[in-house]
Amino acid sequence: LIESGPISFGTIFDSLANSIERDTIKLEAATKGLLELPLGGTITGTGFNANEVYKEKVCTYVAKFTSEKFYQSSNLVDTTRHIDAFVWMSSALKLFAINLNKVAIDFRLMSTIIGNITIPRVQAGSTNNPGRSIPVILEMVNQVVYYIEGNDLTIARSAESGELELNNTLPIVLACLFESLNFVRRTIATLRSKVVEAIKVNETTINQIQENNMFVAYITREVGYHKCLELVNSCDCASIAEYVAKEGIMTKDHVDEILDIIHNKSKV
Repeated sequence: LIESGPISFGTIFDSLANSIERDTIKLEAATKGLLELPLGGTITGTGFNANEVYKEKVCTYVAKFTSEKFYQSSNLVDTTRHIDAFVWMSSALKLFAINLNKVAIDFRLMSTIIGNITIPRVQAGSTNNPGRSIPVILEMVNQVVYYIEGNDLTIARSAESGELELNNTLPIVLACLFESLNFVRRTIATLRSKVVEAIKVNETTINQIQENNMFVAYITREVGYHKCLELVNSCDCASIAEYVAKEGIMTKDHVDEILDIIHNKSKV
Protein backbone atom coordinates (compact mmCIF):
# COMPACT_ATOMS: atom_id res chain seq x y z
CA LEU A 1 0.00 0.00 0.00
CA ILE A 2 2.52 2.55 -1.24
CA GLU A 3 2.84 4.57 -4.39
CA SER A 4 4.47 2.76 -7.30
CA GLY A 5 6.81 5.69 -7.84
CA PRO A 6 7.65 9.11 -6.42
CA ILE A 7 4.75 11.57 -6.38
CA SER A 8 4.39 14.90 -4.60
CA PHE A 9 1.49 15.91 -2.40
CA GLY A 10 0.97 18.88 -4.67
CA THR A 11 0.34 16.48 -7.54
CA ILE A 12 -2.00 14.36 -5.43
CA PHE A 13 -4.11 17.30 -4.26
CA ASP A 14 -4.15 18.76 -7.76
CA SER A 15 -5.70 15.50 -9.01
CA LEU A 16 -8.30 15.65 -6.22
CA ALA A 17 -9.20 19.21 -7.18
CA ASN A 18 -9.49 18.18 -10.81
CA SER A 19 -11.88 15.33 -9.99
CA ILE A 20 -14.07 17.69 -7.95
CA GLU A 21 -14.13 20.20 -10.82
CA ARG A 22 -15.07 17.45 -13.28
CA ASP A 23 -17.87 16.18 -11.04
CA THR A 24 -19.14 19.72 -10.50
CA ILE A 25 -19.55 20.11 -14.26
CA LYS A 26 -21.58 16.88 -14.34
CA LEU A 27 -23.77 18.09 -11.47
CA GLU A 28 -24.38 21.42 -13.19
CA ALA A 29 -25.39 19.62 -16.38
CA ALA A 30 -27.77 17.36 -14.45
CA THR A 31 -29.26 20.37 -12.67
CA LYS A 32 -30.22 21.89 -16.01
CA GLY A 33 -32.37 18.83 -16.67
CA LEU A 34 -34.48 19.73 -13.63
CA LEU A 35 -35.41 23.10 -15.14
CA GLU A 36 -37.72 21.49 -17.71
CA LEU A 37 -41.23 21.39 -16.21
CA PRO A 38 -44.32 19.39 -17.23
CA LEU A 39 -46.63 22.00 -15.67
CA GLY A 40 -49.71 22.61 -17.81
CA GLY A 41 -49.92 19.05 -19.03
CA THR A 42 -52.19 17.86 -16.21
CA ILE A 43 -52.24 14.16 -15.39
CA THR A 44 -51.55 12.72 -18.85
CA GLY A 45 -49.39 15.47 -20.31
CA THR A 46 -51.96 16.31 -22.97
CA GLY A 47 -53.19 19.39 -21.10
CA PHE A 48 -56.69 17.93 -20.82
CA ASN A 49 -58.98 20.22 -18.77
CA ALA A 50 -56.16 22.74 -18.16
CA ASN A 51 -56.90 26.43 -18.47
CA GLU A 52 -55.16 27.84 -21.53
CA VAL A 53 -53.96 30.94 -19.67
CA TYR A 54 -52.53 28.74 -16.92
CA LYS A 55 -50.74 26.56 -19.48
CA GLU A 56 -49.13 29.60 -21.07
CA LYS A 57 -48.09 31.45 -17.92
CA VAL A 58 -47.42 28.96 -15.12
CA CYS A 59 -43.78 28.20 -15.96
CA THR A 60 -43.04 31.87 -16.58
CA TYR A 61 -44.28 32.74 -13.10
CA VAL A 62 -42.37 29.86 -11.48
CA ALA A 63 -39.18 31.10 -13.12
CA LYS A 64 -39.88 34.68 -12.06
CA PHE A 65 -40.55 33.92 -8.40
CA THR A 66 -37.68 31.41 -7.98
CA SER A 67 -35.10 33.36 -10.04
CA GLU A 68 -34.30 30.10 -11.83
CA LYS A 69 -34.54 29.49 -15.58
CA PHE A 70 -37.48 27.10 -15.47
CA TYR A 71 -39.26 26.50 -18.74
CA GLN A 72 -42.17 24.42 -20.01
CA SER A 73 -41.29 21.11 -21.62
CA SER A 74 -41.65 20.92 -25.37
CA ASN A 75 -43.21 17.48 -24.92
CA LEU A 76 -45.43 17.45 -21.84
CA VAL A 77 -46.44 13.82 -22.31
CA ASP A 78 -42.79 12.74 -22.23
CA THR A 79 -41.88 14.67 -19.07
CA THR A 80 -45.11 13.53 -17.38
CA ARG A 81 -44.47 9.84 -18.05
CA HIS A 82 -40.69 9.87 -17.52
CA ILE A 83 -38.86 11.24 -14.49
CA ASP A 84 -35.34 10.40 -15.66
CA ALA A 85 -34.18 13.96 -14.89
CA PHE A 86 -34.17 12.98 -11.21
CA VAL A 87 -32.26 9.79 -12.01
CA TRP A 88 -29.65 11.83 -13.88
CA MET A 89 -29.25 14.20 -10.94
CA SER A 90 -28.97 11.31 -8.49
CA SER A 91 -26.40 9.55 -10.68
CA ALA A 92 -24.25 12.68 -10.98
CA LEU A 93 -24.46 13.11 -7.20
CA LYS A 94 -23.47 9.48 -6.68
CA LEU A 95 -20.44 9.87 -8.96
CA PHE A 96 -19.34 12.88 -6.93
CA ALA A 97 -19.84 10.93 -3.70
CA ILE A 98 -17.84 7.96 -5.02
CA ASN A 99 -14.86 10.19 -5.81
CA LEU A 100 -15.24 11.80 -2.39
CA ASN A 101 -15.17 8.35 -0.82
CA LYS A 102 -11.98 7.53 -2.74
CA VAL A 103 -10.39 10.58 -1.13
CA ALA A 104 -11.49 9.44 2.34
CA ILE A 105 -10.17 5.90 1.78
CA ASP A 106 -6.82 7.22 0.52
CA PHE A 107 -6.49 9.59 3.49
CA ARG A 108 -7.30 6.76 5.87
CA LEU A 109 -4.60 4.51 4.38
CA MET A 110 -2.07 7.33 4.31
CA SER A 111 -2.69 8.29 7.92
CA THR A 112 -3.09 4.88 9.57
CA ILE A 113 -1.12 2.39 7.45
CA ILE A 114 1.51 4.28 5.46
CA GLY A 115 1.91 7.09 7.98
CA ASN A 116 2.91 9.82 5.55
CA ILE A 117 0.19 12.20 6.78
CA THR A 118 -1.34 12.99 10.16
CA ILE A 119 -4.99 13.96 10.54
CA PRO A 120 -6.46 15.66 13.64
CA ARG A 121 -7.87 13.65 16.50
CA VAL A 122 -11.53 14.53 16.94
CA GLN A 123 -12.36 12.14 19.76
CA ALA A 124 -10.69 10.01 22.40
CA GLY A 125 -9.34 6.58 21.50
CA SER A 126 -11.08 3.30 22.22
CA THR A 127 -11.69 2.14 25.79
CA ASN A 128 -8.93 -0.47 25.59
CA ASN A 129 -6.47 1.96 23.97
CA PRO A 130 -7.07 5.63 24.86
CA GLY A 131 -4.02 6.70 22.86
CA ARG A 132 -5.32 5.25 19.62
CA SER A 133 -6.27 7.76 16.92
CA ILE A 134 -9.43 6.67 15.11
CA PRO A 135 -10.18 8.28 11.72
CA VAL A 136 -13.88 8.69 12.52
CA ILE A 137 -14.47 11.55 10.06
CA LEU A 138 -13.14 9.46 7.18
CA GLU A 139 -15.21 6.50 8.33
CA MET A 140 -18.24 8.80 8.43
CA VAL A 141 -17.63 9.72 4.77
CA ASN A 142 -17.51 6.02 3.85
CA GLN A 143 -20.86 5.33 5.48
CA VAL A 144 -22.60 8.40 4.05
CA VAL A 145 -21.48 7.49 0.53
CA TYR A 146 -22.78 3.94 0.90
CA TYR A 147 -26.11 5.41 2.04
CA ILE A 148 -26.19 7.73 -1.00
CA GLU A 149 -25.53 4.77 -3.28
CA GLY A 150 -28.56 3.07 -1.73
CA ASN A 151 -30.66 6.17 -2.30
CA ASP A 152 -29.54 6.26 -5.93
CA LEU A 153 -30.64 2.67 -6.43
CA THR A 154 -34.02 3.47 -4.86
CA ILE A 155 -34.44 6.43 -7.20
CA ALA A 156 -33.54 4.34 -10.27
CA ARG A 157 -35.93 1.53 -9.34
CA SER A 158 -38.72 4.01 -8.57
CA ALA A 159 -38.29 5.88 -11.85
CA GLU A 160 -38.53 2.72 -13.92
CA SER A 161 -41.56 1.39 -12.05
CA GLY A 162 -43.88 4.26 -13.00
CA GLU A 163 -47.03 2.91 -14.63
CA LEU A 164 -48.07 4.70 -17.82
CA GLU A 165 -48.35 8.39 -16.91
CA LEU A 166 -48.78 7.68 -13.20
CA ASN A 167 -45.45 8.08 -11.39
CA ASN A 168 -46.76 7.16 -7.97
CA THR A 169 -43.20 6.65 -6.66
CA LEU A 170 -42.25 10.32 -7.08
CA PRO A 171 -42.49 11.02 -3.31
CA ILE A 172 -39.74 8.51 -2.44
CA VAL A 173 -37.66 9.77 -5.39
CA LEU A 174 -37.73 13.32 -4.05
CA ALA A 175 -37.23 12.20 -0.45
CA CYS A 176 -34.10 10.22 -1.39
CA LEU A 177 -32.73 12.97 -3.62
CA PHE A 178 -33.15 15.73 -1.03
CA GLU A 179 -31.66 13.48 1.63
CA SER A 180 -28.61 12.70 -0.54
CA LEU A 181 -28.09 16.38 -1.37
CA ASN A 182 -28.23 17.31 2.30
CA PHE A 183 -25.87 14.50 3.29
CA VAL A 184 -23.31 15.47 0.65
CA ARG A 185 -23.43 19.13 1.67
CA ARG A 186 -22.86 18.37 5.34
CA THR A 187 -20.25 15.69 4.66
CA ILE A 188 -18.14 17.99 2.49
CA ALA A 189 -18.20 20.74 5.11
CA THR A 190 -17.17 18.33 7.88
CA LEU A 191 -14.43 16.66 5.83
CA ARG A 192 -12.97 20.02 4.87
CA SER A 193 -12.97 21.56 8.36
CA LYS A 194 -12.04 18.46 10.36
CA VAL A 195 -9.53 16.80 8.02
CA VAL A 196 -8.43 18.55 4.83
CA GLU A 197 -7.61 21.96 6.32
CA ALA A 198 -5.63 20.39 9.19
CA ILE A 199 -3.65 17.66 7.40
CA LYS A 200 0.03 17.53 8.33
CA VAL A 201 2.58 15.92 6.04
CA ASN A 202 5.12 13.65 7.78
CA GLU A 203 8.19 14.55 5.74
CA THR A 204 10.54 12.10 7.48
CA THR A 205 8.29 9.14 6.73
CA ILE A 206 7.71 10.28 3.16
CA ASN A 207 11.41 10.77 2.48
CA GLN A 208 12.20 7.29 3.80
CA ILE A 209 9.45 5.65 1.75
CA GLN A 210 10.58 7.52 -1.34
CA GLU A 211 14.21 6.58 -0.76
CA ASN A 212 13.34 2.89 -0.29
CA ASN A 213 11.19 2.79 -3.43
CA MET A 214 13.79 4.48 -5.60
CA PHE A 215 16.68 2.46 -4.13
CA VAL A 216 14.98 -0.87 -4.83
CA ALA A 217 14.01 0.27 -8.32
CA TYR A 218 17.62 1.38 -8.99
CA ILE A 219 19.36 -1.79 -7.80
CA THR A 220 16.96 -4.13 -9.62
CA ARG A 221 19.15 -3.90 -12.71
CA GLU A 222 22.18 -4.97 -10.65
CA VAL A 223 20.89 -7.72 -8.37
CA GLY A 224 17.76 -8.82 -10.25
CA TYR A 225 14.05 -8.78 -9.49
CA HIS A 226 13.91 -11.86 -7.26
CA LYS A 227 16.79 -10.68 -5.08
CA CYS A 228 15.12 -7.30 -4.64
CA LEU A 229 11.90 -9.02 -3.65
CA GLU A 230 13.81 -11.06 -1.07
CA LEU A 231 15.44 -7.90 0.30
CA VAL A 232 12.11 -6.12 0.73
CA ASN A 233 10.57 -9.10 2.53
CA SER A 234 13.53 -9.72 4.85
CA CYS A 235 14.57 -6.14 5.62
CA ASP A 236 14.43 -5.42 9.36
CA CYS A 237 15.50 -1.77 9.07
CA ALA A 238 13.60 1.39 8.22
CA SER A 239 16.14 1.94 5.45
CA ILE A 240 16.60 -0.78 2.82
CA ALA A 241 19.88 0.86 1.78
CA GLU A 242 21.26 0.44 5.29
CA TYR A 243 20.12 -3.19 5.32
CA VAL A 244 21.85 -3.90 1.98
CA ALA A 245 25.12 -2.45 3.28
CA LYS A 246 24.81 -4.24 6.65
CA GLU A 247 24.23 -7.61 5.01
CA GLY A 248 27.19 -7.11 2.67
CA ILE A 249 25.06 -7.39 -0.46
CA MET A 250 26.74 -4.21 -1.68
CA THR A 251 29.62 -2.21 -0.32
CA LYS A 252 28.77 0.85 1.74
CA ASP A 253 30.56 3.06 -0.77
CA HIS A 254 28.45 1.71 -3.61
CA VAL A 255 25.26 2.13 -1.56
CA ASP A 256 26.22 5.72 -0.77
CA GLU A 257 26.92 6.33 -4.45
CA ILE A 258 23.44 5.09 -5.37
CA LEU A 259 21.83 7.17 -2.62
CA ASP A 260 23.60 10.29 -3.90
CA ILE A 261 22.16 9.65 -7.36
CA ILE A 262 18.67 9.09 -5.92
CA HIS A 263 18.73 12.19 -3.74
CA ASN A 264 19.96 14.34 -6.60
CA LYS A 265 17.14 13.04 -8.82
CA SER A 266 14.51 13.68 -6.16
CA LYS A 267 15.56 17.34 -6.02
CA VAL A 268 14.94 17.84 -9.72
